[in-house]
Amino acid sequence: MMKAIQSIIILFLLIIFGVGESLAISFKEGNYEITNWMEIPAKGRIKEEKKNQCLTENDLGWKIYREAPCKLLSESNSGNTLNWEFKCGDSSIDGISGSITYYEDSFDGTLIYRNSNGSNLTVGIRGERTGDCQRTK
Repeated sequence: MMKAIQSIIILFLLIIFGVGESLAISFKEGNYEITNWMEIPAKGRIKEEKKNQCLTENDLGWKIYREAPCKLLSESNSGNTLNWEFKCGDSSIDGISGSITYYEDSFDGTLIYRNSNGSNLTVGIRGERTGDCQRTK
């Protein structure tokens, strides 16, 4: 009986301190081929770029996009989807909101850059795991 109570207390503490939340995301660390593209209203998808990058749990969600003049306003997750919003102090970007859904060895997401002139720029991102990260000695 005492062991069951201890287990319940440990589980409760993990949930309160957010450790359980990070374990809920289904993500496999490794090297990913990441594709980014921009969508501009009335012009559609333009400027597609590909790169390879080693991703760890430290890169999940907004952490892959570290915008210097921006302040994180909120972040949340629902299942395997991470959502966030930034308020920016830059003269041209008013704010950024984003959402990325993880599928263990791939992910899809969208970032919306709100410009101070009222227009938005949508950036799409997709990643596919290609293997383990290369270790440097």
